[in-house]
Amino acid sequence: MPLIFLLIHWKSKRGGDIATTPLRRASARVAQRRLGEVKAEEAGTPVIIMGDLNENHNEFYRHLGQVFTALLPDDPQAALVVSQANQARPQSRPDFLVISGEKPPQQSFFGEGVHALYSPWGREKDGGSYHFRGRWETIDHFLLCQALFDGSGWEFAAASVLDFPPFITADGTPNIYSPRSGRGLSDHLPLVLYLRMGSGD
Repeated sequence: MPLIFLLIHWKSKRGGDIATTPLRRASARVAQRRLGEVKAEEAGTPVIIMGDLNENHNEFYRHLGQVFTALLPDDPQAALVVSQANQARPQSRPDFLVISGEKPPQQSFFGEGVHALYSPWGREKDGGSYHFRGRWETIDHFLLCQALFDGSGWEFAAASVLDFPPFITADGTPNIYSPRSGRGLSDHLPLVLYLRMGSGD
C-alpha cells in the first residue's frame, strides 16, 4: 500500500506566539481537510504529516492550557477551550490537530471529523530539534495516522533526532549554517522516521 506524505511548513512565531497562532490554526484546518479527503477517497491509506509546524507537541501546556493552539492534546481542558472558542465563532471544519499518546492514535474529547495523530515527541524522542533562547523546542514533526498502527502495510517502528556531530557543535546545539563562512548545516536538527512492513502484507 502506498504512503501519503503531507509536507508542511506553518507560520513562524515571529510577531508573537499568540498573535500568530490563528495563522497556524488556518494551516491546521487545511491539513484536517486533506486528512478527511484521504479517508473518504482512499480509506486505510497511511498518512504522515511532516515538517516545521512552529508549534511544540506540548504547546497547549506551555501556555498553561489557556491558548487555543493549532496542536492540541487529547485532553478535556483542550476540548473545553475549543468549545468556548467555537461558541463565539463557529468553524465549519476543525482548525487544529489532536496529538494522541495512544498507539493507534485516537481522540476521546473532541467531536466527529477531528483526526487524532500520534507524535513521537515525549515518547520515542526526547530533547528537541530546535534550540531557541537557551531552550529546546519540538517544532519539527512527524505526525502519524491510525493506519500506521493497524498491523498491515507500512507500520511505525521508531523515530529519532540526529543530535550528534556534524549536526551539533561542541556545546550540543545545532550546527547553524553561516552564509558568511559557508560552514555549518542548519539551525534545525534532522529527524528520522523508521517504518517497517507489517505482517499483513
